[in-house]
Amino acid sequence: MASTNLPSVPDENPYASHTLDHHGLVAGMVDELGLVEKIDAMIPQDLEQRNVSVGMAVKAMILIGLGFVQRALYLTPDFFRGKPVGRLLGPGITAEMLNDDVMGRALDAVSG
Repeated sequence: MASTNLPSVPDENPYASHTLDHHGLVAGMVDELGLVEKIDAMIPQDLEQRNVSVGMAVKAMILIGLGFVQRALYLTPDFFRGKPVGRLLGPGITAEMLNDDVMGRALDAVSG
């Protein structure tokens, strides 16, 4: 019997799927309205000391408010874990960056 030389199949699948639910639509609307840019332009902030801008934190809070209600801010990373955070909020942002300190500082900046 002749041997066949099949190409090797890579071990890792380069594609992944994530459930966006309604969060993709909401994130897209926030982007379309330019809310992040408007908030960031109105609130002075030191972006050298922040990984997440105030506008981006507000966008995250909008998404949380529509799917993870009545939860403490320290649970924010849990909400975004397993979701495509880079797709919803922006490249380079991870669930761990959205901790209660970031959210609290953003709330202080918006209210002050």
